[in-house]
Amino acid sequence: MSSRIFCRFIIGFNILVMLLMLVNVSRAADIILEWPLNPSPDLVGYKIYYGIHSGNYPFTVDVGRRTGYTVTHLEPGRTYYFALKIYGAGGRESAFSRELSYTFPGNEAQSSSDRAKQIFSNNSAGVENAEKPPLKPGTDKGANKNENSLVSWGADYALLAGLGFYPADGGRIEVIGMDDFHQSWLQVGWPDYNSANGEARVATGDIDGDGKDEIIIGLGPVPDIPSLPAGFFQVLDDDYTHLTWGKIGWADYNDYNGETRPACADLDGDGKDEIIVGLGPGGEGRLEIFDYVSGTLVHRDWIALDMADYNRINGGTRPASGDIDGDGKDEIVISLNFDPAYPGIADGLFQVLDDDYSHLTWGQINWPDYNRENGETRPACGDLDGDGKDEIILGLGQKGGGQFEVFAYLKDNLVHKLWHEVGWEEYNRVNGETRPACGNVDDDEQDEIFFGFGKGGEGWIVLLDDASHEHKFLSEIQVLAEEYNITNGETWLSIQSGGM
Repeated sequence: MSSRIFCRFIIGFNILVMLLMLVNVSRAADIILEWPLNPSPDLVGYKIYYGIHSGNYPFTVDVGRRTGYTVTHLEPGRTYYFALKIYGAGGRESAFSRELSYTFPGNEAQSSSDRAKQIFSNNSAGVENAEKPPLKPGTDKGANKNENSLVSWGADYALLAGLGFYPADGGRIEVIGMDDFHQSWLQVGWPDYNSANGEARVATGDIDGDGKDEIIIGLGPVPDIPSLPAGFFQVLDDDYTHLTWGKIGWADYNDYNGETRPACADLDGDGKDEIIVGLGPGGEGRLEIFDYVSGTLVHRDWIALDMADYNRINGGTRPASGDIDGDGKDEIVISLNFDPAYPGIADGLFQVLDDDYSHLTWGQINWPDYNRENGETRPACGDLDGDGKDEIILGLGQKGGGQFEVFAYLKDNLVHKLWHEVGWEEYNRVNGETRPACGNVDDDEQDEIFFGFGKGGEGWIVLLDDASHEHKFLSEIQVLAEEYNITNGETWLSIQSGGM
């Protein structure tokens, strides 16, 4: 994403080698740390320690068994000190590696030919009998909490990152835990689809009322094979085992396009989510709603976007849901598609339906130039300020400049709250679409915002804090699929609560 410093930790039983190679530095100084797997049989994971004073590391990142990590948004012009530990069962930690220090340049551009290298040794042979050294004078345990890391969060959440078109090994979803980052890979249970497209559009919701979210996987279009995806979507239980398949109840649409775009909503306040499935182009603005009853998906209702001209010309719908009025029942937000044959037909518009499907209000992106050139939006909902009512977050499509807009529903009207731009200049210039998801992953009664990117996004996911922290940057994660990240790199995100 932004310019990075590359750095390798090479760990053996008795020696640690750190190789530092300067590529360039921009205003956001980042450093990538990589190392091979330590052969110790007691290894559980690794921790990176760093700070701005030698031997004093107030920031800690537990990366689990990952053998690489990017420390982001360090301050240009400062010297940082890095050390590494391995840890075993029960939290036993090795001694620190020898310290690596590096002074990041200021904001001025640096030549890619600049290089620096330092080599250090380490006396730790592994985690056996390792003891954590005492805290240094003047520090306290509270200072060791890394505010820019997923690691210290206590909530029982997982981030699901569905991948886009990738017939080489399609249908993949990475499960990223809040304690050890990568947990597992899931795959759509339809090999023919996976080898023809493989796009996995994820949504989560508690459809059986057990307090744990199930996973709904929508499928992308396969224009050359009418039998795929045929209106199907897959449902996984909260433990990621297969639960059931669902299918859009409209044969003509399934034969023509058949893609599915899922969301979940508790529309009746009974503590169980319904599944809402939006359709692609040719869908006439429709969405189908399903209940999960006694192990079976049951059709509940059809609803439609109230925009006749758009429904006739394109008709694709993207749903999201949230309790925007604080009545304990979810409303439905419906966004529109970009259509290259009719630029601007979406016009930045989105419709909000009440929990009984009646029309509540229309909203529109406050950017006329974007609305004319593209105008599609990608919705999510979350209580960003902890007031008990969800805000609506609208990611933009291509030419959106990496931006999103947030609206609140106040006194029967949608009110603009803020604009925010994801600071990745190269991506914003080439593509610029943003795909939001929300979840209260730190248990503070306010939702954080995750953003995936479209094609060219290199598998990156960005996390922003809640409104009380002014949506500051918290972290970035990259899916563990190097070839995919290079060839496509788009992600579809959802937050699972109460899973494995």
